[in-house]
Amino acid sequence: MRAGLLNEIIKIKRRVTKINESGQKEHKYTDLATTRARVIYTSGARDIENKDIVWEYQFKFEVWDYVDVTEKDIIEYDAKEYKIKSINHDKKQQKKIISTELITE
Repeated sequence: MRAGLLNEIIKIKRRVTKINESGQKEHKYTDLATTRARVIYTSGARDIENKDIVWEYQFKFEVWDYVDVTEKDIIEYDAKEYKIKSINHDKKQQKKIISTELITE
């Protein structure tokens, strides 16, 4: 992979679980890393779920092999959050290809 292709900045967020005073588990996402990535638009569509209009965008993010990312993390790009569907490891080009989907509230 060529370094010049990594022209976008993304944040990787990881879920941290804490137990509060009453014994309940609280989940919160904290920033793990900020890195450069190549962003590839895969698809986008408008759909109706439960009488709500939902925008379904899918992107692929290519990052260097050493970036610490798992399937349970969230990627923030362009002020939107994306959940990770899969991570493909390309050893020849020393990169990870992360397939994501936009998180809709």
